[in-house]
Amino acid sequence: MAQVKNEQFVSDDANWAGQQGQQYLAVGGNQSKGKATTAEFALPADVSTMSWFRMGGADAPSGVYVKLAEKNETETVCKPTSGGAGDMDTNVFFETSCDVSSAAGKLVYLEVSDEDTAESFARVIVDDIHFMDRNGNILGNHQMFWKKPQGAPVSLEWQLPHPISNDFKCTSVVDFGSQVSDYFIWIDDTKYELDLGLDVNSKMLKGKEWVTVTFQRTSGIIDFLVDGEDLNLTADKEMDGVLTKVGWGNQDGMLVTKMNCEMYS
Repeated sequence: MAQVKNEQFVSDDANWAGQQGQQYLAVGGNQSKGKATTAEFALPADVSTMSWFRMGGADAPSGVYVKLAEKNETETVCKPTSGGAGDMDTNVFFETSCDVSSAAGKLVYLEVSDEDTAESFARVIVDDIHFMDRNGNILGNHQMFWKKPQGAPVSLEWQLPHPISNDFKCTSVVDFGSQVSDYFIWIDDTKYELDLGLDVNSKMLKGKEWVTVTFQRTSGIIDFLVDGEDLNLTADKEMDGVLTKVGWGNQDGMLVTKMNCEMYS
């Protein structure tokens, strides 16, 4: 994803429902206008759709644009439409998308603008812009974040917002309590239970209240690490396919504060 030129619009001051990660882009306000643009970049040759999360309610022409940056071309590939999803007044992020296949492989830039000062929701807040092919697979590097819901049960299963078909790394920050749980993954709709070979007396866990457990796949090979140290599981094996869900088994006293998954092209 291209770097936003207007860094003053990048914010991490709030924790909104549906927010994907630590930062988002907030342009303009209820009584003010604003505009942010990215540097020019080439869309992937196999791109079909651009998807992003939107919040606020500033009406068109406020919103997200994809514009051609090719010499002698002024086409707007994607733009807000009156009565579209972007006009919805809300403080909860929702996902929306547009077709950018006509500009596949071409040089473009993104523009996010707020031209609306007429109402209490006259602002444009954008998060997690990403590109997908015609099969719905995300193109390029991408991160997904899980936030612990209030009152979440001990059994923690995370349905990924987007499936992962390539290399990835998923991390969890965990307090195992008095027991160590098995790790579960769903690949091609098949559930796998993975025994980490740990117990609370293991050297990697002794004296630590919280540890970071990393589950990663590189060229089909699965590995686990605890605070960066490889577990060297004998169960390591090839696991190609589409990852759709990760999680931990139900163990009394186990706590998970956060999980995230990062995919690599």
